[in-house]
Amino acid sequence: MKFSNAWHPAKKYSEWWYFTLFCENRYMISGVFGIRNKKPHVWLSINHKKKKPRYLYKRYSPHEFQASKEICKVRIKDNNLVGDGKNLFICMREGNVELDVNLEKAVEWKDNALDLNMGSEQVKWIVPCLRGRVVGRLKIGSREYELDGEGFHDHVWHNIGVFNGAKNLREWFWGLSYGKNMTSLWVLVKMKNGVFKHLCINEDGRTISTNKELDPKKVLFMKKGHPPEKIHIGYEDIFIKNKFDYFQHIPCLGQNTLARTIENALKISKVHAMGKFEDRGNGKAMAEILKF
Repeated sequence: MKFSNAWHPAKKYSEWWYFTLFCENRYMISGVFGIRNKKPHVWLSINHKKKKPRYLYKRYSPHEFQASKEICKVRIKDNNLVGDGKNLFICMREGNVELDVNLEKAVEWKDNALDLNMGSEQVKWIVPCLRGRVVGRLKIGSREYELDGEGFHDHVWHNIGVFNGAKNLREWFWGLSYGKNMTSLWVLVKMKNGVFKHLCINEDGRTISTNKELDPKKVLFMKKGHPPEKIHIGYEDIFIKNKFDYFQHIPCLGQNTLARTIENALKISKVHAMGKFEDRGNGKAMAEILKF
């Protein structure tokens, strides 16, 4: 159970199941099923460059939360998330929004568990689906949209206190890059007493990551502008270029367990991988920036 996609309850903790969907109709949708100290919540971000973004956040009472300690099965009132190891079924009902999606795993990160210890504070992170096929529907009011594309799913749980954790954290960069044959997941966390770096790259089924194969000290992050219009990731003869079309500020004051603000880089981006990798051309990318 230590690194399963099931529920990991503790006395004081936060846990969430997260997903991001890149859809061919240019919608990008991110969501969270979360619980903090027995207080459940759901969050949904619906973005389209030519339409006004929509954000939903709702807290629920403890009796409206149910989850399995054995398998990925989470219910928060009318919102359900169920995983069977190959597929992740997402059903959300919030206000006039309905989301029904199947995320089928296509690219697996073989070393998809990280255990971060900071004294008495611990963070556990798994990525059950590094990249998957998205099929489903989105309904907003009377309008319904077919969803077809690609997506990501990860799962985090930690016991970091809001005030102590925020004092130690300085900046959080997290992102995905999807090329035709290349998938990249990257993290840069700046803390008061150090920096945490993570990079995972998969191309045509071959995966390398800082979990085992790569030296985190050699992972390079280069950003231009604030918020950055470009984020470049380098490692020896590997170079991944991400160019973002626009950033969207996500209102989350009092909602995120640690951060005060979130900015999200959205939209189809230019992604280039050079060096060992042959994948070049346009792709999809996102970046999440948290300030503390």
